[in-house]
Amino acid sequence: AMGTWSKVTISAGFLLNLIMQWCFCAVAFSSFGDSDLPDVSAAKRWRYGVGHSDFWSDPVTSASLVSRVCGGDASLSFSTDQLNVVSTIAQYTQDLDLLVTTLPLTQGPILSMVASTLWSIVMCADLVDCIPLFLASS
Repeated sequence: AMGTWSKVTISAGFLLNLIMQWCFCAVAFSSFGDSDLPDVSAAKRWRYGVGHSDFWSDPVTSASLVSRVCGGDASLSFSTDQLNVVSTIAQYTQDLDLLVTTLPLTQGPILSMVASTLWSIVMCADLVDCIPLFLASS
C-alpha cells in the first residue's frame, strides 16, 4: 500500500504537471492562436480585382501590383498588407539557418516534424509503461 507521503507527492506532481501544461497551452494559443494571414477568398479577390488591374500597375515598368508584391518591392506605397503576408510566408518557408550552416530544409515542416516525433516518443514510452500494469491486471 502507498503511504500518505507518496500520495501527496504524486498529487503535487500531477498538479504541477497540469499547471505547466496549461501555461504552455496558454502561451502557445496567445502567440499562435490568431492568424495574421487573410483567408484564401480575400487573397483571391485582391489578386484578381486589384492586383492585376492596369490602373494599379507601375507606370514606369508596367509591372502589375501582384508582380511587385511577390517580388518584394520596397517602394510600394499601398498594398503593404499583402507585402507583409508574403514576407510572413517567406519566413515560414525559408531555409533552416543553423548559424554555422544553412540547410535546404524549410523551417515550418521541420518544426512540425520535431514536435510530432517528440509526441510519438512520449506516447510510445507511456504505452510501454502501461504493459506491466495491463499484464498484472489480467
